[in-house]
Amino acid sequence: IVIILLVLPFVNALTNVGVCTNIPVADTYSLNVSINGGTADCITIFSNHTYLNLNGKFVSTGTSAKSIYVNASVTSNVTIVDGFVNKSKWGIVINGSNVNVTNITAFNHSSEALSFYGFHNQLYYSTGNYSFNNLLLSDLGGHIVNGSLFHGPTANRNNIRIDGAGNNTLI
Repeated sequence: IVIILLVLPFVNALTNVGVCTNIPVADTYSLNVSINGGTADCITIFSNHTYLNLNGKFVSTGTSAKSIYVNASVTSNVTIVDGFVNKSKWGIVINGSNVNVTNITAFNHSSEALSFYGFHNQLYYSTGNYSFNNLLLSDLGGHIVNGSLFHGPTANRNNIRIDGAGNNTLI
């Protein structure tokens, strides 16, 4: 019994997500169905130390909202992995800093598929397709983009757009 009590504080909880939601508490979240936010942002992250696994599912909204939004209050250790964001105005918008986005496919957005503001955000092995701008790097910079592909921007727009952001690394 003593061993169990010592181990329990170190076990991370897993919260299943089946509807659009705000994420105000640090935890591991797992999307268990594809979801659509209608006219509102679908998933908004307000907490550091948050891991969101989309599990190959889709997150989308209407034409005036974000599929996934990371609030500016986030400053460390947020990870979004393994899924799709599509058919929204914006796919993933990162206003926070030190956010890692890995293995995400973002497509068919009327504005940016992937938007990185804040500072030191990372994008690994992801794809932006058929959106107004497939990738926007803006504001403070220091972003890392590694092993990602961007193609087919709409209306002769930009695959990668860099606005006022310095010290970016694209590999």
